[in-house]
Amino acid sequence: MNNLAGMPQQVASDRCLVELIAAQVPVIMLKNAPDNKEVQSRAQGVLYYAFKGLSQTVTFRRAWYYWVVHFSSPMPKAFADELNKTWERQVRVDGYAGGTEPSHSGVSCYHVDTQSGLNALVKALNDYYGQTNLAVPPYDKMDEWLGLVPASVEREVDSLLSLAEAYGIDKNPGNGPGAAEALLLDAVHLAEKHQLAGHFERAVSCLACLFDGEAGYANRVRAMRKAEGDQREWRWYQIDYLQNCLRFGILTDYVSDKGISIADLSSRASLLPAGKILRQEYALLEQSLRAEIREEIQASKESKRDESSKKYKLFRVGLTRIFLAKVCQAAGKKRIAAKTMSSARTIVTALKNYDNVTDRLPESSAWNRYEAGTLARELHVSSLYAYPG
Repeated sequence: MNNLAGMPQQVASDRCLVELIAAQVPVIMLKNAPDNKEVQSRAQGVLYYAFKGLSQTVTFRRAWYYWVVHFSSPMPKAFADELNKTWERQVRVDGYAGGTEPSHSGVSCYHVDTQSGLNALVKALNDYYGQTNLAVPPYDKMDEWLGLVPASVEREVDSLLSLAEAYGIDKNPGNGPGAAEALLLDAVHLAEKHQLAGHFERAVSCLACLFDGEAGYANRVRAMRKAEGDQREWRWYQIDYLQNCLRFGILTDYVSDKGISIADLSSRASLLPAGKILRQEYALLEQSLRAEIREEIQASKESKRDESSKKYKLFRVGLTRIFLAKVCQAAGKKRIAAKTMSSARTIVTALKNYDNVTDRLPESSAWNRYEAGTLARELHVSSLYAYPG
């Protein structure tokens, strides 16, 4: 789930509406701003079950990065135990961080962190009550009752783009662009898949703005860090700089091949480094990453560390080798890249239960979330970082 705290009311409402629709939760649109000041969404969810002369009302209210789900009567422990087998960490009993076991008195509240978790909870409730045709809550004072709203790709893409723009695509370069980038990749993927030309061009324009802003910011900061002699900080801004230059180039080439005209795209791309200059930039980064690997290995040999520290140090070596492999691949050194990734894979496989480290490998499902041949896929896998999120 995306962080909706502090988002404009319309942006938050649109995103919540999409999430409720995806989970097939009937929607109530509040007439006024909600009492919850954290997330100003007017879109709220209600499931109402009438059975054997009794009733159960389930309400859905959005918090900053999760849904708060309340029950008018506690759900039985047996229901919660079954749900916990798969969803304990994503559908959290009573909001406990990391999840917890339900009490014998049942569960009155869940905090739900993911869309798949929300979908699973709703399905489990419908299965438990044996109802697919949901009743309308018998409220005396109902706001705007929408009920089950049909899914709309256009609505979903609009909500992704609006949220990305609200995060600040070009306002705060260098200040956590990852969330906006993920939203835009999802938006461009859906727009391309469903042939929504206008939405696709808007998403591409937003991505170009993001990459351009981030490249410019990283370029300025890396120069300062180099002047200060801060090699470690320079290295990260060098990765940022080259990654955004690389992605801008992919974006430009892809759009050109599709015959799409987007204002200023080619002229902005012409300002980015190319040829010999670009090869030199990659070479500098490659040298720096190799030096870091040597330092990590030497430090692990010289110091007497406990088992946990040694494992962490090995983890760092594996990650840096993934970075190095991706940089070599981007620089056209495919043979060296393959050899380096193979070395990283050996380390990472040995640490497979450590911090979900195997998700960092290129063959993991996390790196293959978009369909082959799409722009979103090309941009996602071109990341120079070892983090697929």
